[in-house]
Amino acid sequence: MHKKVIIEKLPGAQVNSLDKRKFLIPSDISISQLVWIIRKRVHLESEKALFLFVDKTIPSSRSVWQVGSNG
Repeated sequence: MHKKVIIEKLPGAQVNSLDKRKFLIPSDISISQLVWIIRKRVHLESEKALFLFVDKTIPSSRSVWQVGSNG
């Protein structure tokens, strides 16, 4: 199964934009894996930070599937 995810950059963020906003994410992917994918797509250097928020909260390292389903 896959989950539909919309990823947006905060206004004023000093990071390149993604080539698209909507993604289909496999149900078994972890938050850390998703962050790694995003870092790679925006060509973010390893010494720069990337923060991921889900409903104004920084998620734990559980799967994307659990975060979106309030699990």
